[in-house]
Amino acid sequence: MVLENKLYNIVETENSLGKCLTSINLIKESDIFEGHFPGNPITPGVVIIAIAREILEKAVGHKLFIKTVLSVKYISVLSPQNTSAVYFDMTYDLVGNQIKTKVIVKDDTTIFVRMSLIIDLE
Repeated sequence: MVLENKLYNIVETENSLGKCLTSINLIKESDIFEGHFPGNPITPGVVIIAIAREILEKAVGHKLFIKTVLSVKYISVLSPQNTSAVYFDMTYDLVGNQIKTKVIVKDDTTIFVRMSLIIDLE
């Protein structure tokens, strides 16, 4: 599932070895928000994880498959109505055909999600 340009747009990415900071804008008119939830849209947790995978794919230049979600902590609701710029702040280590990554999803004042993932190169 490709969510870029359907649910979010990438504004800017800073990528260096083992670190990636990407700012996105959520598309308020996305169909996902019509169903989750009408009148009070929030970004589904699984969608936030999928966005992180898509961003990491661009950072490493390779198709990825999430093997294990080590931990996810949803701290605050990520709503397209209340948040314009969202940052995915990632650190990652590539070992063989596997990436271990830690992700913080935030804006200028709020942390929304912290997660740790193990991702395989496809």
